[in-house]
Amino acid sequence: MRERKTIDTLYPEHYYPSFLEFEQRHLLGIEVKTEESADYEYCFAHNKWLAKRYPFKTSHIAISKGYSAVGIQWRLGNGCYLITNCMDPEKAETEVEINSHKHLYLVLLYRHKDLWDGSPCLPKVKKFIKYLEAMPGNPIETIYTRAHDVGGYDMRHLRLTGMIKDVNATTSRLKSVYARYFGAKVWKYNDYEGKPFLKFDYNPKYPLYT
Repeated sequence: MRERKTIDTLYPEHYYPSFLEFEQRHLLGIEVKTEESADYEYCFAHNKWLAKRYPFKTSHIAISKGYSAVGIQWRLGNGCYLITNCMDPEKAETEVEINSHKHLYLVLLYRHKDLWDGSPCLPKVKKFIKYLEAMPGNPIETIYTRAHDVGGYDMRHLRLTGMIKDVNATTSRLKSVYARYFGAKVWKYNDYEGKPFLKFDYNPKYPLYT
């Protein structure tokens, strides 16, 4: 029997003719508005909780043949967006399927070039995290990310989101900002480049796992 997709795993598919060269794309699903969020079934309880406050779309970044990045794109407001997914940190970014319900990976925070109104994004992320911390029966034990300059050629697929390219957002500067603003510390797990992930200060009030 084919597995039934829930609203938070219904990722748009990338169709392209086999006779054409592969083209990187950023594909988005339908937007689930906060007032409609209770009408859907969810695979992950934390997504259901977050959807009560934040509109979202499923996100699929097609990077190369057979390699994609999927997640949830949350609309934080004022043209600020955050893409997240559940990812097993031991497997780093080599896996595109969801492996873990306990670790929330912050894939990309960005300001949309056509929608951003100048409001700072970091306070919005902090509110996002604080709201998640208040979730009853919270399955998320860890929030983590990696600091990476997205200006390079190897990160060009992320710019398909419509993000504003910030020349000052270097890897070292991002590390410093995340440490200062989110209490981010070097974690024991490494990304696919062998560089350690950054674990955010995160304290769920009602953890599911104790």
